[in-house]
Amino acid sequence: MQTKPDDGTNKTYLAKYFDIHAPGEHSIDGEICDLELQVFHELREDPYDVFAVSVCFEKGDDENEFIEDVIKSFDELREVDLDDAFDDIDDIGEWVYYEGSYTQPPCEENVKWAVMMDK
Repeated sequence: MQTKPDDGTNKTYLAKYFDIHAPGEHSIDGEICDLELQVFHELREDPYDVFAVSVCFEKGDDENEFIEDVIKSFDELREVDLDDAFDDIDDIGEWVYYEGSYTQPPCEENVKWAVMMDK
């Protein structure tokens, strides 16, 4: 999975890993989402140039193939396709961009964030 931040730099980042937090870590309109997917990307030429994409999920009746695969991977070793995480997002909506840090220790401050504001 590749992504290009909307910052005019024309850099292409490659996904390296993802974290899932339940409840989420970012708040939207003062509310924390039920589950937050954070996909961390690195610039191929500079692994310290990090871009994180954060997407919130709410409990609902609809199944999400990505979330189902993640849950199944706890019981058996299986591949999880990050592209499936974005299949159910019809209208991407508004994003907020900011420069911050990792959300887990040692909380290094070299992360550019893109957080989807629609839950």
